[in-house]
Amino acid sequence: MSRRAERRAPRERRARRGLPTWLAPPHFAAVGVVAWAVARVAAPAELPVVVVQVASDAAPAAVERATEEALLLEAALDAGLDRRDPFVRERLLADARATRGGEGAAPADDAALVAEARAAGFVRRDPLIRQRLAERVRAMAPAPEDPGDEALAAFVAAHRADFEAPARVTLTQVFLASARGAGVEAEAEALVARLRAEEPAPAALRGLGDPLLALPLRADQTVAELDRRLGEGFGARVAALPVGRWSGPVRSSFGLHAVRVEARVEAAVPPLGAIRPAVLAAYRAREVEPARRARLEALRARYDVRVERLP
Repeated sequence: MSRRAERRAPRERRARRGLPTWLAPPHFAAVGVVAWAVARVAAPAELPVVVVQVASDAAPAAVERATEEALLLEAALDAGLDRRDPFVRERLLADARATRGGEGAAPADDAALVAEARAAGFVRRDPLIRQRLAERVRAMAPAPEDPGDEALAAFVAAHRADFEAPARVTLTQVFLASARGAGVEAEAEALVARLRAEEPAPAALRGLGDPLLALPLRADQTVAELDRRLGEGFGARVAALPVGRWSGPVRSSFGLHAVRVEARVEAAVPPLGAIRPAVLAAYRAREVEPARRARLEALRARYDVRVERLP
């Protein structure tokens, strides 16, 4: 009996699926067990049924992912990809041998084992086979062509925040810990005045102040990095200081700092040539998404998709 006839013969056929990779912990707690089945009906006017089972509290995004995987698998099976993929064949062999109890069980040739695994529904039950076939269908979609530098430059201008290199500050700092007590502010002001007057060599600074693991004596940091290391607002205060002179004291979460800004680089988008691969990848990703949705809607039109929420 042909595969097509074999699929149309029963009025309804359901095959439980194992957990897809995206339902692995911690996600399975939110989505629960997903199973789906396909029913082929004899009446030509009726569409094949794809049942997608999700947890009762599954979020819309989880339902969408489960539906997409089920539809992509159907597309792969309709195209016969499962019968031409060496990876699928090896997985079916492994599934059959595991079911039989391992390599030393009753002898059977590979073709018979693959047939057994197919008959047992492992094409649908094996999560790695499902993932493989779904990815093969995704990969069949052509990637958008390179639109050229002018279009990519316009894309960067429209999405500047995605490609902008953040402002950076190179600084030297001497730290006085709050644990010094009430006189720490006066000590810090005197330290700043001394550093301005003497402009000591970097080596001489190592004997001043207190140790600070959060930031080295000299550092090249973004404003966000300084905030993460030394507390909210520290980076902005340092970024506003003049370049080339000792300033402060600047307060952090740990104490007070005499700071000398050595260099400051404003936030800017690098030249297109320096970031072109990343820009092209982002452009293609944005172009692929509408095409992906259109392809999924075309698949939906071929099936009667029914979502069942499990208690």
